[in-house]
Amino acid sequence: MPLSPRTLVLDACTTTTFARVDRLDLLTTIPSIRVVIGRIASTEVRKEPAKSILAKAIRSADLSVEAIDLNSETEVAALAYFDRMVAFEGRGEAEVLALALSRGYGVASDEVAVCVAARAALPVLGPNACLMTTHLLRMAVGDGRLTLQDAVALFHRMDVAPGKLANLRRLGHTVEDLLGA
Repeated sequence: MPLSPRTLVLDACTTTTFARVDRLDLLTTIPSIRVVIGRIASTEVRKEPAKSILAKAIRSADLSVEAIDLNSETEVAALAYFDRMVAFEGRGEAEVLALALSRGYGVASDEVAVCVAARAALPVLGPNACLMTTHLLRMAVGDGRLTLQDAVALFHRMDVAPGKLANLRRLGHTVEDLLGA
């Protein structure tokens, strides 16, 4: 059985997805999991209202910002490793993955390349190495922070919905199937 991370590091994509619909609280209130955002990823959230909602969560200490410790050879090496990859070069995702690898954190991202890298770098966490928006919504339904009906409505308001909906229809599934706990 895969382990569950005690800390989850957010990338800008997932942070923006939840902040745009003013539900960053669904990330910061996951039971028994501390949620942080990488310093570089936090600067990549540039559009309103996501930027203001993120700033408010940081000011209120609902979400903390973490950066690579430049005095740690392990963390600097992890950052260099991910930053050399074309998909992550100069992006907050390199820092997010480096934090996850060097500190044993899970990752929250909707980018397939980030999830593939996280799962490869953190095999002990198995599929929990990277949680996508759909996983995070399913967790909120499962632990009672959202009803299934509210999760489905929220999913339809999120910017990840169009692509996921097309795939679900193609496979003969519904959003309720996807988000049901």
